[in-house]
Amino acid sequence: MQRSASDYVHEKKMHHAAKLIVENRLSITEIAPVLCYDSVHALSKAFKKYFGLSPIAYRAEFM
Repeated sequence: MQRSASDYVHEKKMHHAAKLIVENRLSITEIAPVLCYDSVHALSKAFKKYFGLSPIAYRAEFM
C-alpha cells in the first residue's frame, strides 16, 4: 500500500522527534517548534498516537 506525502512527512517528524527526545535529551517544549507544531500538546498527542507512548514514557523506556 502506498503512503501519501503527508503520511510520509508525519512519519519522518515522529522519528525525528523520537531521536531528539532520546539522543539529544531535548524537552518536548524545545522540539515542538523545530518540527513546526503549533503547541506542545499537539506534538505530544501526535507522538502518543504514533508510538503508543507519551514522549516522557518513550524517553524512560529507551534511555
